[in-house]
Amino acid sequence: MLAFLKLLLAVFFVLLIVAFVGYQWIKKKIKGWWSGIVESTRQEMASAVPPFRIQLQRQESDNPNVLAGLFNPQGSKENQERVEELTEQLLALKFTRIGDFYSHEAFLGLRAFQHHDHQIFAIVYDHFAAGVWCDQYRRYDDKTSWTYVNKADELADRPPWSNAKYFPEATLEEILQALLADSPSTGILGSGADQFVKAFEAHYAKEMNWRITRGGVSEEEIRRVAERDGIEMTDEDVRRVQQPWKEAISDFLSERMLENWKTKSEQPAELFEAQQHRLVGVHKRMTPRKILAAVDDEYYDGAEEDEIESNEEVDEDDPKKWRQDLGMVERACGSGNPVAVFHAFLKKRQKTETFQLLGTVDRPIQGEIWLKPTRDEFHADEHEGIDVSDFDDIDA
Repeated sequence: MLAFLKLLLAVFFVLLIVAFVGYQWIKKKIKGWWSGIVESTRQEMASAVPPFRIQLQRQESDNPNVLAGLFNPQGSKENQERVEELTEQLLALKFTRIGDFYSHEAFLGLRAFQHHDHQIFAIVYDHFAAGVWCDQYRRYDDKTSWTYVNKADELADRPPWSNAKYFPEATLEEILQALLADSPSTGILGSGADQFVKAFEAHYAKEMNWRITRGGVSEEEIRRVAERDGIEMTDEDVRRVQQPWKEAISDFLSERMLENWKTKSEQPAELFEAQQHRLVGVHKRMTPRKILAAVDDEYYDGAEEDEIESNEEVDEDDPKKWRQDLGMVERACGSGNPVAVFHAFLKKRQKTETFQLLGTVDRPIQGEIWLKPTRDEFHADEHEGIDVSDFDDIDA
């Protein structure tokens, strides 16, 4: 399963880098009413981060083309033939078919198999961009795993518990024999059909947690993929590619904090749902953009870009103020704890009376749960800029 994660990450790296290059070109060449295209490309960059969680849904259809056709109405004859070819090879190796599944979050179809004698899962993947490939996968009671793949290495970093090898020219039988020869013969966890979905989703979540802990993709990963694809990346390019990951991680942790708060606070479901759009999870991984957006309901992502100044719906002074505010918050977060920066920003904006601290949580990250004011309360005070001196007393 590690190979699927690495391939998925590599696909998203390429999408993100290509979107970034396109965004920079459009921003430089096109002005005025074409700014909508710029914003669309920005959103493509933001979406080029793989989901942090996926859910597999069993595909009940008997249609043999379901994997290739799942996300492409026309399907792909080449993909269909490759899926069936790999299926025949696995059945000949005494694997038994578990079933077909799909994940809407990852745009992925897959066909799962198990080998009772060797306790191995085999998975045939069909991804709209990465194509068709097959993992053979063993997991162990010491929480390590071994994954052998009939595809080239896609250059993503791997977590310390994973052992993977790539055999782009080998048959599935040759790969199976290599896995049996190399992987430990004791401590193997079962590969029962009833365990597959839970094991797959848990394995995916475990690696994504590892990536969240690292802060997303590393500079080394980005440069390796860019070099392979012949794309030159400056330090600023790398930062821009990493930024969507940081924003997505900030959102993910906040969402999980709110889920934890919902359980911890024992609030009636109706009250939680009514207030949910006003709840904010504040934590040490919160990004400057998220801080500014939480405190200023007029701010929107992208407001600091030059082309927004041509938007007739935006007051001409607002982008300047937002850029100033964001720059100050970024510098404050660079030397201090974002939670303290959030507090200081509330104080400066004179929002301490309208924002309500509801409590704290410890999972998945330690932080605070705040209730934002209603929209009418937001506009009770006049918007004013902030000064870097407001953050002088913030400790790291």
